[in-house]
This record gives sequence, structure tokens and C-alpha cells, in this order.
Amino acid sequence: YGVTDFNFSILNQSNFVSIGGGKSNIDGVPGQIYDFLLAKGVPAVGAAAIVGNIEGESSFRSTIVNEIGASGLCQWTPGSGRLQKLQSYAN
Repeated sequence: YGVTDFNFSILNQSNFVSIGGGKSNIDGVPGQIYDFLLAKGVPAVGAAAIVGNIEGESSFRSTIVNEIGASGLCQWTPGSGRLQKLQSYAN
């Protein structure tokens, strides 16, 4: 859609590269998510954008619940059905 660059003020932009075999040098949950997305064929810039959004939503804390009850890494909202489906799948 014409977007060509992003401001990675939270995460180090130099990490958002594919290092041999589609792996990054990002540690922890952010790296696991980023590497998973790369493995699924998501372009590096798209994977970085998704990781940045998750950082903003939950700071990578999977157990976080906000004031309206949205839960998890991506802050799934109760009542939408998606949170319940995610919880059922996880169980």
C-alpha cells in the first residue's frame, strides 16, 4: 500500500533481518513470534510490524488482561467469540 518504512522506536531495527535459514537474532517471545511469521512467508517488514503491534498491545505478556477484559498477547476482546475460541484451543 505504499508504506516503505517504519519507526522502530521500541525494538532495535537492526534485529529485523533474516539471518541464515529465516531466523532472526531477536531473543525471547518477540523472536519466537518474528521467526514464526518469517517461516510462514510473511515479509520481514510485515513481521516487524506485527511484533511492534503486539509490543504495544501487551508488552509480550501473555497473561495480561486490560480494564475491559481484553486478554493475551494481542488483547482479544471478550464477547467477540475469538477469545473464547482461543481459550478452547489452548485447553
